[in-house]
Amino acid sequence: AGVFLARGRVDVPDFRGEALRDPEVHRHAAMVDVVLDGNLDQNALDPQRISVRLADGREHAIVLPHVYGHPAVPLSAAENEAKFRRCCGYGRIALPGDRVEALIAAVGGLDGIEDVAGLVRLTLGEG
Repeated sequence: AGVFLARGRVDVPDFRGEALRDPEVHRHAAMVDVVLDGNLDQNALDPQRISVRLADGREHAIVLPHVYGHPAVPLSAAENEAKFRRCCGYGRIALPGDRVEALIAAVGGLDGIEDVAGLVRLTLGEG
């Protein structure tokens, strides 16, 4: 929550290295209270209720039955591809751009692939 409030987005690099010590993120995170809702599954992402209390005491709230990206609230094809491209750069060994594009094309033509082992080869980084 602190990352999103400070930066307006959350991505893999926000949980690595120097980003973990960002004072602006910590300042925003200090304003967040997480309230348990009784769900015994600590990995559950939804439902969520988010409320914001303004300095003047007014409160605004929203209930999210499903987080964005859930099958009930899916990302668009373009958003999925953009997310995939970003994630390919965050592995221990980043995939080169040409391999990322080949992998996207291969998955797009999955029905016509005779040997899926080629997909695995495309996921291997350099070295």
